[in-house]
Amino acid sequence: MDRSLHPTESTYRASILLVDENEASRVAMVELLQPYFFVSAVVSTQAGLSALDRGLPDMVLCDEHNGPALLKSIRGNPKWETLLVLLLTKSGAGSGAEEVELLPRRVELLADDYLPMPCPAHHLLARVQTHLKSRLRNREMEERLRENEAILQSLMMSATDCLMMVDLGGEVLWISESGRRSMEMQEEVSSAWRRRSWMEFWSDPVTQQEAAKAMEVARRRGTGRFRGHCPTAEGNSRWWEVTVTPILNATGQPGSLLCVMHDVTEMMRAEQSLRESESRWRELTHAIPHLVWSCTPDAWTDFLNGQWEVYSGIPAEENLGDAWQTLVHPEDIDPLKEKWSRVAEVGPSFSSEMRILRRDGEYRWFKVNALPERDVEGRIVKWYGSNTEIEDLKRAEAALRENEARLAAIFQQAGAGIVQMDAEGRYLMVNDAYCEITGRDRGELMRLTYRDTTHPEDFEVSLPPFNALFEGGPPFVIEKRYLRPDGSHVWARKSLVGMKDEGGNVVAALAIVHDISESREAENELLDREAQLSLVTNHAPVLLAQLDANLRYKFVNRHYAARYEVTPEAMVGKALHEVIGFDALHVAMPFIHRVLAGERVEYELNIPYSKLGNRWTHVVYVPDFNTEGKVVSFLVVLTDMTARKQSERELEQARDEALAASRAKDDFLARLSHELRTPLNPALLVASEAASNPLLPKEIRSDFETIRKHVDLEARLIDDLLDLTSITRNKLTLESRPVHIQSVLEDAIKTVQADASQKRLRFDLRLNEPRVVVNGDAVRLQQIVWNVLKNAIKFSAEGTTIQVATRVVDGRHVMEIRDDGIGMVPEELERIFHAFAQGQHAEKSAVHRFGGLGLGLTISRMLVELHNGEIRAESGGRGEGSAFFIELPVAELRDRDQNQAESTARVETTRVDVGVAPRHLRILLVEDHEPTREAMASLLKRRQHQVVAVGSVAEGLKVAETNIFDLLISDIGLPDGSGYDLMEALHGSCGIPGIALTGYGMEQDVERSREVGFATHLTKPVRVQVLEEAIVRSLSR
Repeated sequence: MDRSLHPTESTYRASILLVDENEASRVAMVELLQPYFFVSAVVSTQAGLSALDRGLPDMVLCDEHNGPALLKSIRGNPKWETLLVLLLTKSGAGSGAEEVELLPRRVELLADDYLPMPCPAHHLLARVQTHLKSRLRNREMEERLRENEAILQSLMMSATDCLMMVDLGGEVLWISESGRRSMEMQEEVSSAWRRRSWMEFWSDPVTQQEAAKAMEVARRRGTGRFRGHCPTAEGNSRWWEVTVTPILNATGQPGSLLCVMHDVTEMMRAEQSLRESESRWRELTHAIPHLVWSCTPDAWTDFLNGQWEVYSGIPAEENLGDAWQTLVHPEDIDPLKEKWSRVAEVGPSFSSEMRILRRDGEYRWFKVNALPERDVEGRIVKWYGSNTEIEDLKRAEAALRENEARLAAIFQQAGAGIVQMDAEGRYLMVNDAYCEITGRDRGELMRLTYRDTTHPEDFEVSLPPFNALFEGGPPFVIEKRYLRPDGSHVWARKSLVGMKDEGGNVVAALAIVHDISESREAENELLDREAQLSLVTNHAPVLLAQLDANLRYKFVNRHYAARYEVTPEAMVGKALHEVIGFDALHVAMPFIHRVLAGERVEYELNIPYSKLGNRWTHVVYVPDFNTEGKVVSFLVVLTDMTARKQSERELEQARDEALAASRAKDDFLARLSHELRTPLNPALLVASEAASNPLLPKEIRSDFETIRKHVDLEARLIDDLLDLTSITRNKLTLESRPVHIQSVLEDAIKTVQADASQKRLRFDLRLNEPRVVVNGDAVRLQQIVWNVLKNAIKFSAEGTTIQVATRVVDGRHVMEIRDDGIGMVPEELERIFHAFAQGQHAEKSAVHRFGGLGLGLTISRMLVELHNGEIRAESGGRGEGSAFFIELPVAELRDRDQNQAESTARVETTRVDVGVAPRHLRILLVEDHEPTREAMASLLKRRQHQVVAVGSVAEGLKVAETNIFDLLISDIGLPDGSGYDLMEALHGSCGIPGIALTGYGMEQDVERSREVGFATHLTKPVRVQVLEEAIVRSLSR
């Protein structure tokens, strides 16, 4: 509140007439304004006019209901037309469109300002203060001007001229009676002045000079004028406006002079006062925070206060005339001119709004108010106005409109149902959420009462408080069921309050309705869960307790209490150390400190209980916080782990024993493989050598070929057993890389070509996708195809055809191998991929006609699955042949990877067809199995190689010290060490390449050979041709 308007004993207290028909609003306004102003409050327009007849206030505050009639009377009465009137409008009373429709009407009312109600008290006081302060200052200036005009008028009415006649030399000849009075001369004094020099009247030299000049002009038949100071006979200071004219004699020449001395002392004083008043007025206009201006009726501006320059950044003088119009927003200038043209010549006042450009380039809204100045004939000669910035008000109004729109949107889009009803329960207003709760549209609800939508049992309960609400009863909350048209009901929580009119009577009920169907279900579920929790806590196999911050029990379940042979009720309130003992408490305290600090703690320790002894216990502490975030208690969850710890120890022992047994099994399989393969090796070497020796008779070569085949079969059976064991125990390692699948197929066909030729079988190849690449282990992929081809050859009749076709379906490469063999029945198809199962083994009376253990297809299935593929078999029945389908995912490769896969395939193919060693070699042969050592040495020597054959590691190292060798061929299992040790020593000292020739053929054996430096790992038994190929490959590396 501006202190200048706060009443004191020495300051003026402004008066306000309040016209408001709303009693509550009127009382509130009086209480707000009375401490600062004289407030007279009336109810109606007629009462307001009567109050104005009794005396004019400084301001009229009028509600919107009485405003039109009151303003019309005020602006139509010349005595009241300049009265300051503020209209109190109803903010938010209508929609945005209604507010827009009211705006022209409000403008026509010509109120000085409009205050949206309700509004904050400080905002209302500030607006009232601003207008009163401006009006009081204007009134003060007007009163000062009227005083000055009254003084001047009084001077003019009471002024009397002093007439003196002097001769041409300046001697006083005559003083008029009015002169004597104005000069305050007694008769004798005025007589004494006669014949004295008129120049003596003027006290200062400058005035005397002016007087002399004026007399000289008059002597020349002119009129001399000057203004000078001459005190009266009483010594009173007087200023005179002097006119000296000649008095012509009969000859027409100046004979004397008439000095008319007009007393302008008061006028001089009035002019000075006016100048001071104008100066103060200008200073005031520069000081107030409004843009003050004055202009002629044609809008030609002749004055702008300093605030114009402060606001616009342009000197005020540059905005005079019509230049100020360049600062007005282009959209506002034409409406402003049109409105000005209507009132400029007739008044009674001007009020408008416009946007004015600020120095920073922003247009801001201003309220323009102006009053006219009229001449004596009532014509308007000038306008005085001020522009008050209302940008904040505009924004507030815009925000209010947005808020109203927001409230309307909230009402319609609120998650809760909102409904308004009258005393009869009729629906007056509902939102979308309420419609959804009741299952009815808005139009249907408007025709119903809340009784129609309420469950009958709930209606009787809710009716009494509803009726009491309209009789002044309190708001209430009730839970009830709404009936939907489909017969279902919805539980809802309904909060009702009464809506009162201006008289304080409840005229409607406003209800907020929440659908609580889910919450009621949740409450029921919570009750069930609490019952379940009670059941669980008392029957759970864990020990539960709750302790407060002082380590006293607040709750224990039955199991916890039973541990100490007491009831749960007996433990509540006891200290922790009383139950578990100090030793156990000492162990737990570090963890208890952590949980009391707000941390969830979990640990497992062997705790020394005083009554229970040492017990392995798994403990969980969970902190319980109050609303201030302080730990007030914590939950204890105990699990006695003693028995489990014992079981874990037993399980660890069993695991160690199982691992030892597994290692023993691996060692046994390796030794078994070695012992089975080693005796076959010399037989296969000799048989393969003899079978291909052209110097032997054909019958002899055929016999040796038979021996070779059977040895190969025995070796294959051993390989199948080891592969099956490796796969089932997850010890088979795949070397996955891009592989050209057609090359794998071609290599497999070459491998079985000899067997197929013996039965005069023909391969019909239909390879539709020659460039397909898959990711996989090339060796294992060839093993898959080889096994299936061998199976087809085994069961095909002589002279038939085996069809091999490839295609790509849905990103998977499909290889189909179809034979015309014995076929399979459904029972056989179900078991064909099972270990040790062959087709006719499914028939109990069948005879083992085809040999083998039935592992090939089982291994193929396992290898295909390791490659993320699938293998299946089909057959039309006995004698209809069989078909096997191998599906593998196609690899998405770039051209470079495709070329690499083809290159890899070519290399693998080349390795199959290597020839004999290009030169005679010096070979160190280390083999402890004498038959194998002798057979190999003999065969190598026949090929012109120099061979030194020994049976141990020590012998091998010894001969290597005195001889230079090109190649090492060594067994792995030697009597005094291993071939690995020998290879590491020789490879590290002289870089000799090596071939591991051993009965150990598992994955880990092959990997170990590579690690120590062997170029090739051959698993016994081997054919002499394979040995030759291995020698060539080892030397090439």
